[in-house]
Amino acid sequence: AAIPVREDPRDVVVARDARKLTDLPRGARVGTGAPRRMAQLNAYARTHGMEIETVPIRGNVDTRIGYVRSGELDAVVLAAAGLNRVGRIDEVTDFLSVDTVLPAPGQGALAIECP
Repeated sequence: AAIPVREDPRDVVVARDARKLTDLPRGARVGTGAPRRMAQLNAYARTHGMEIETVPIRGNVDTRIGYVRSGELDAVVLAAAGLNRVGRIDEVTDFLSVDTVLPAPGQGALAIECP
C-alpha cells in the first residue's frame, strides 16, 4: 500500500471570461455535481448579496468544463485535485478558500492498495 502526498483539497471555479466567483454576473448559472457544494455556494451567495442559480451536473471533467465553453453555464465548481490530476489546472479562474466552500473530508487524498 502507498499514500501519495495529498493534492490541493480546495474547490475551484472554471468560469467564462476568466471570472472569479465574486465577479459572476447577477443570475449566473453555476454547475456542480455535489449537493454539499450547492448548499455552500447558495449560502455564500445569499450572505454576500449575490444572485446565482446552482445547477446539478454530471459527467467527467471534459463534459463539465464543456458546459461553460458552450455557454450553457457561466461557471462550474470542481475539486482542484481532480483538475490537477488530469492536467487541466490551468483552466481554473478562481481557487475558493475553505472559508467560502469547505471541501469534503479527505478531498485531494489518495490511497493505493496493492494485492
